Amino acid sequence: MMSGTVEDVLDIARSQLGESSGQKYFEEMGDAWWGQAWCARFGRWVFWKSGVDCHWDKDYAFDERDVPREYRVSKHDLQPAYPLCFDWDIDGRGDHFGIVESVQDWGCVTLEGNAGNPGKVRREQRVWENIICGIRPTFAQSKGQWIKKDGRWWYRHADGSYTTNGWEQIDGKWYYFDREGWMLASTVVEDKGSFYALDASGAMLTDVKTNPDHDGTYGRLML
Repeated sequence: MMSGTVEDVLDIARSQLGESSGQKYFEEMGDAWWGQAWCARFGRWVFWKSGVDCHWDKDYAFDERDVPREYRVSKHDLQPAYPLCFDWDIDGRGDHFGIVESVQDWGCVTLEGNAGNPGKVRREQRVWENIICGIRPTFAQSKGQWIKKDGRWWYRHADGSYTTNGWEQIDGKWYYFDREGWMLASTVVEDKGSFYALDASGAMLTDVKTNPDHDGTYGRLML
């Protein structure tokens, strides 16, 4: 079972900034070091150390033909901590391997092994033109945080995002959030034709309740 999160991948990759040799990344994974180009091995080592499956087990830059379809993502669907590949001569083949740190309008900020001259672990800025595609890793679920403001609650995910206009399961309970991301409580909500009751904490009630006269009828809630 994978145990690492997006934050684990990025923290480990950042901790290696400035490293000038790929030797440790081979030897710690049980392989001999022969002075190889080590961009992909650095990336694989980061995911290995973090306990995340990046779905890539080779020491070369991938391209769209290499990655299984279920894990392949286009360059414009990249997210932080996704591995990605670059194409310097625009021939459709992967030339270099990196990890997304952040996504910008112009491309991605990346963390890369064997980057620059001399080759080191570096933070780089890569434009869309030179990015081919990426891989969607399998992360463990990151912990979020309940935030209270003006007497109302919302739930911030570890990456800063939040659920809107729908359900989310948090610590084993289901909560409903409105279109602005606020948690609803002590009410009945309709979702896809079914009605659900929420208690005062905002959690969905799990037993059968009488449907209040909100629509002129009474009945059993679909719980």
